[in-house]
Amino acid sequence: MPSRLSIGILASTGLHLDSFFVRIADLLRAHGHLVHFAAGTPMEHGRSHVVESLTQRPRLVNLGTGGDLRRWAQHVGADVVLVNTATAGLLARRASLPVPVVYFAHGLHWREAGARRTAHWELLERWALPGTASAIVLNAEDHRWFQRWAPDLPVHQLPFGVGLPVDAFQPSPQPDTNVVVWIGEHTTRKRPWLALEVAAELRRRGSPIQLRMLGRGPLTAELTRRAEELGIAADVHLPGFVATAPELQSARLLLHTADWEGLPRVILEAMAVHRPTAAFDVKGVRGLPSVHLAPDRDLGAMSDIIERELAEPTAPDVYPAREDLSDVPVVTTLEAVLSQAVRGDARTAHRA
Repeated sequence: MPSRLSIGILASTGLHLDSFFVRIADLLRAHGHLVHFAAGTPMEHGRSHVVESLTQRPRLVNLGTGGDLRRWAQHVGADVVLVNTATAGLLARRASLPVPVVYFAHGLHWREAGARRTAHWELLERWALPGTASAIVLNAEDHRWFQRWAPDLPVHQLPFGVGLPVDAFQPSPQPDTNVVVWIGEHTTRKRPWLALEVAAELRRRGSPIQLRMLGRGPLTAELTRRAEELGIAADVHLPGFVATAPELQSARLLLHTADWEGLPRVILEAMAVHRPTAAFDVKGVRGLPSVHLAPDRDLGAMSDIIERELAEPTAPDVYPAREDLSDVPVVTTLEAVLSQAVRGDARTAHRA
């Protein structure tokens, strides 16, 4: 086991830490490490230092973030900082922290590398490379991007992300229903309106589904209005933020419509309960077992996938082993990556 580390875990918002890192921190502490959280907003499920100058989107107030992060790292006696989310990741890696910074890239902020509309994000990520001790990625596309622009940088790919507390997601046979679940924030990047259009297409075909759209967001009211326009209001249910495991167990499959992903946790949850996923062919979902891909925005092809799944369930042997989906081995990998960074093994010649 690596020697005890004092680990700072940083993200732009406390909500992100709550969603992804509370259990990871508990497992690290169980291995004897000290863990200190920091974010631009408070956490609900853990104690964190609030960095007032850190925001979710870049703003002028971020000019003070470098000094704030240096003081935080020194105050908690951090040996290494693990940073996640785009804005925090950029600022921490340009802050000249007194300790190495490991970048946990849940998903680089673009759909296709080299696209003109997201070129500014690529420039910013390249600008932050000198302050990156190593990177952790969740998909092959992001891995290739780091290999292109920082070939000497140690990059580690986690095939199933941060994993799951698998005991909370028990497998069960697919029910004989037409329930399809969609899970996520109701935002532009998640493209929830495409799920409505698929439901409308299936109703036109005479294969209606009951679509349960979990979550909330700025598009929630628009989704209700759009469902009425499409004549499928009775087929669409928006229960808000509810526990996902029971919803997946009650559904025939998961429908995923995002524009791009790092690696969606909801698909891992679906795998754990033995539910297939129908998704568009975009970054972050390619190559995952039990995921059926349709060409992007092809509503007809997506409807074909769902009709096939309603007619014939997916065989249980396509799902990953539960130990592969567990978050326990992820902690072992994180320990190794963070320890290498502290020892200097993972530092790069790009460092400025």
